[in-house]
This record gives sequence, structure tokens and C-alpha cells, in this order.
Amino acid sequence: MNNLTKLIAAILLAAGYSAVIRAEETPDTITVLDRVENVTVKRTGNLTELKAIISDGAEDEVFTYRIEVKGEKGTRDDEYPDGWGIDVAFLKFPRIDDNPESINVDDNSLRRSVLFCQGVFGGWRFNYNDKAHVKNCYELGFRNLLGLSWSRGKYCPSFSIGLGLKFARYLSQDGYFFGKQKDRLVSLPAGNVEVRHSTLDVFTWMVPLTMTQRIGRECAFSIGGVVGFNSYAKAMVETRDGDTRHKISYKGLQQNLINAEVFASFGWDMIGVYASWAPMKLFDAQYGPELKGWSLGVTLFY
Repeated sequence: MNNLTKLIAAILLAAGYSAVIRAEETPDTITVLDRVENVTVKRTGNLTELKAIISDGAEDEVFTYRIEVKGEKGTRDDEYPDGWGIDVAFLKFPRIDDNPESINVDDNSLRRSVLFCQGVFGGWRFNYNDKAHVKNCYELGFRNLLGLSWSRGKYCPSFSIGLGLKFARYLSQDGYFFGKQKDRLVSLPAGNVEVRHSTLDVFTWMVPLTMTQRIGRECAFSIGGVVGFNSYAKAMVETRDGDTRHKISYKGLQQNLINAEVFASFGWDMIGVYASWAPMKLFDAQYGPELKGWSLGVTLFY
């Protein structure tokens, strides 16, 4: 009787490997065997095998039960195949690949993530090609205010597309200020006018396409391209005459609507460095300085 009890318990244990049990279920009896002499349970990889030797007179009978298991309890890819993850700046969620039990998960399974406020960046832009008395400037923004990412495993590159926003501020050189001549933005000599400061602000919506390759557990390298939409631009000059200050703003500028740039970055944990190159003109020659440029800076929440 004790052997019979052991056999039934072993069969139920083997059947339990077939799925991740999230709620208590009533066990099913697969079979009941009598006159059991020996029970062996063996597991090889994803296959669990139970063998029972039944004594039946002169000749023993062997009962075999096999079941294949696809993954371990706790591997989210088995519970939610092809599911969505979430990556949010300021909040660090554990990666599926960082779970030591995920070693049994198929490396070719698809990982997808929704990105929020990823790739905060800030850097210095170096202008070239028709600078027209404009200094180098700084830029700030989010590479992905909202985005989607796909990957085929922890050792494979991931690909993402998103929507970002960039702000760039251009400064006029000392002794000059921004002004307008009809529809053209120009840099005018200050002469005897005391110029406190003169700026050109440009806001750009960005659609970045990025490939990222993880290097080990903490490092990653990214390369990609950005299509930008220069949605708003404004120039301003502030002068002083004695104790009186004068401020003039110029809106309705004729900046080129579409631009493009390529970039590369290297990050460790949540911080990295980036470089980008923008070969397209900010203005056509009849509407202002061309101001092509390249940038170097720091990126966070990599």
C-alpha cells in the first residue's frame, strides 16, 4: 500500500511541471497502479520521465510517463509570450534577461517595450557653414518622450522608434544682434547700441530610429538617425539705453520645416555620452544663416 501511495504522489508531481500554476487547482488522477516494486523520476533538460516497475507474477511490467516542460516558474516570457515591457525614466524595472531563471527561456522570443521619457540629453552644438556671426550653442531634449522597442533576446540588438523633443538656443556673437530684413533673419552690427543679449530659439519634434546593442549587463552602444520637424523658431534682442531696456522679438521665421541628423552614443548603466551630426541647413540662404552643425553631450536614462 505504501508503494501505491508513493506512485500516485510521484505521478502528480510530474504532472505539475506542465504549467506555471497561478491559482490552486484540483489535481487530476492520471492512473492508478497496483503491485509497484520501484518508482524512478528522472529529469533531462525540459523532459521529465517517470518509470514504475510493476510485479506481475513471473515477468515484471514497466510503466513509463513522460512530460515536456517549456520553462521555469518565474520566467515572464513563458507566462506572457511576446508580451510588452515598460521602460520609464526615474524608475528602473528589472529586465527579463536579468532574471537568473530566464536561462531556460528561448533566446529567440520577442521582447517588446514601451518607452517613456528615455534618452534625456544635453550638449554643445558646434556650427559650421555660413555661421553669420552666430556662436556655438547648446541643446537639450528627450530622445524618446514616447517610443516602442523590439528585441530578439538579450544578446541580440534592439530596435526602437519614438517621438522626442529638442530645444536649441543660438547666441549672436559679441557686437552683433539678430534682426530681420523683410523675411530674412540677419545678424546686425551693434554699433553704439548696448546689446545685453540676443538669441535664436528653435524647437524641434524628433522621430528617432535607433539600434542598440547591449555589451555585458551594464553597457550599451547605440547608433541611429533622426528625422526632425522644426515646429517653432523665435529670435530676440534685448538692448539697454541708460536705465531703459528694450526687448524685441521676431516670430514667423522661415526655418526649414524638415531636417535630419545621425547620432551615436555609448552608455553605462543610466548615463552615457553622445555625438551627432546635422548636415541639413536650418535656413535657406534667402531666409537666414544655414547653421549646419555637430554636437557632443551627455545622455541620461540610457
